[in-house]
Amino acid sequence: QAPRAKSFIQDIVRSLDPETNPAGYRICQDESLRVGGASTLIETVGKVNSDLVRSLALEALARMMFGNAKVAEAVLQSYELLPMMRMVFSNGSTPEQLTALQLAQVMAASEVEQSH
Repeated sequence: QAPRAKSFIQDIVRSLDPETNPAGYRICQDESLRVGGASTLIETVGKVNSDLVRSLALEALARMMFGNAKVAEAVLQSYELLPMMRMVFSNGSTPEQLTALQLAQVMAASEVEQSH
């Protein structure tokens, strides 16, 4: 199951990357929000045994929010987000924690953008 999840989340990350999908990443950010992608990615981090898949899910969350205030606001309001972040910082592998720090940076930047 982990190899299939890894491949699926890698596809999500690529679709949310402005370098690999410059014409469509914004649409993918909005669609990810619309279909409940944030909750699914947060749930993935909490349930999957592969630290690589968890890191990819964290990266996908960061890319989903990056530069998109509407998506960031919705993700930041998720009641599952902060407990998931606490779990990663207390129990996650070093690569997961580094990716979670990147996600936290995106979260902080989103907060600043929304307050101005």
